[in-house]
Amino acid sequence: MSDVRYLYNDTADGMFCCLYECLAARRIPAEILPQPQADLSFYEEIYVPTDPARAEKMRTAIRQRISPYALRLAEEGFLCACEGKERLILDFVRLGLHFGARVTGLAGNPVVDRLQKAVQALHREAHQYLGFVRFSEYDRALCAEIEPKNQVLGLIAPHFCARYPQETLMIFDRTHRQLLVCARGQARILPVERFDWQPADAEETRYRALWKLFYDTVAIPERENPRCRLSHMPKRYWNHLTEQQEQTRPA
Repeated sequence: MSDVRYLYNDTADGMFCCLYECLAARRIPAEILPQPQADLSFYEEIYVPTDPARAEKMRTAIRQRISPYALRLAEEGFLCACEGKERLILDFVRLGLHFGARVTGLAGNPVVDRLQKAVQALHREAHQYLGFVRFSEYDRALCAEIEPKNQVLGLIAPHFCARYPQETLMIFDRTHRQLLVCARGQARILPVERFDWQPADAEETRYRALWKLFYDTVAIPERENPRCRLSHMPKRYWNHLTEQQEQTRPA
C-alpha cells in the first residue's frame, strides 16, 4: 500500500476512472475518496479527472475478464453506504482479475463477503422503499421525500415509472442530495443541493387526513404488536410516512 490517496468527483464514472488509474499504475492507494468528503491528510493526493471513455474501458475489462455479475457488484457497490467502498471495490476487482469469474463464489473471502453483504443491504432498503414512499401532489406533480442510507433512487425508479406512466413524479433523496424525476416513462436522477416543498393546499391536506383516517380505521387494536410492526416498518422510515408524521414531528 502506498502513502497516496486518490480523489474523484463522487460519480460512478469517476470511481471507475480511479480503478483504471490504480490498475494501470500498479499502485494501491491508502484511500480512494470523493473530493467533497476529503479532509486534511498527510497522504499525497492525486485527483483523477473523470473520463467517460476510460470509465467504460474499466467496465468492459471487468465484464470480459471477470464476469457481468462482478461488474454489477462493482456498480451497485458504489451505491452502498459502506465506509471505504471504493477501496473495497478495488480489492474485489483485483481479486477478480486473479480468480476470474470464480471470485463471486469466494464467500469465505472477507472482501467478497463484505461487498456482497453491502449490495444485499442496498437491495433490501430499495425493496422497502417500494412500500414506504408517500407522495403528495404539488402543482400537478406527485412528490415525495426519503432519507435512505444507500443511493436507492436508481433501483426504485423503474418501479415507480412503470406504476405511474402518465404522471410526473419527483422523489428527493435528502441524504445524498439527489432528485429522481419520472415523466412519460422516462427517469433522470439529478444532483440537487436543496429542494423546498410548497405548503400543502386544502385538497392535499384533506387527502392526507383521509389516508390517516383509513390507516387508523383498518387497524385492529386487539392485534397490535409493536415489536412486529417495527420489524416490518423500521422507525427510521417514519419521518416521511404520512400516517406517522403527527407522532414524529412537532405540530
